[in-house]
Amino acid sequence: MIFREGTKGDKLYIILDGKVRISKHIPGVGEEALAILEKGDFFGEMALVDNEPRSADARAHANGTTVLTISRSVLYEILSVDVESAYQFLFILCRILTRRLREINLKIIQWRLMAGGF
Repeated sequence: MIFREGTKGDKLYIILDGKVRISKHIPGVGEEALAILEKGDFFGEMALVDNEPRSADARAHANGTTVLTISRSVLYEILSVDVESAYQFLFILCRILTRRLREINLKIIQWRLMAGGF
C-alpha cells in the first residue's frame, strides 16, 4: 500500500519501476480499479493541487515496484526556480488530468450501463 483514500496528501509519486494500481472502494461492489500506471507515470498530484485528502487508494501492482516521492515543498521550490520549466510541468499536468478525467467519465458510463441505467 502506497496510500489510502482519505489520507492527507503531501507528496507526488513517480513510478521508477513496476506498476501501481489506483482504485476506489465502491460500497456494495468492492474495489474498482481506476487505472494501472506504469514506469514513467506519476500519481498523487491531485492532493498537491487542491490540498484535499487522497481521492483513491494507490498500491503496488507488481513485485519490485519502486516509486520516487516529491514533497509539496520540494515541488514548489523546483517550480519557483525556472518559470519556463514550471509552465511546461503545469501544462503536462493539465493534459494528464484531462486524460484521466475523460477515462473516468467513460468508466462511469460503463458502470451505469452495467447497472441497467440510462
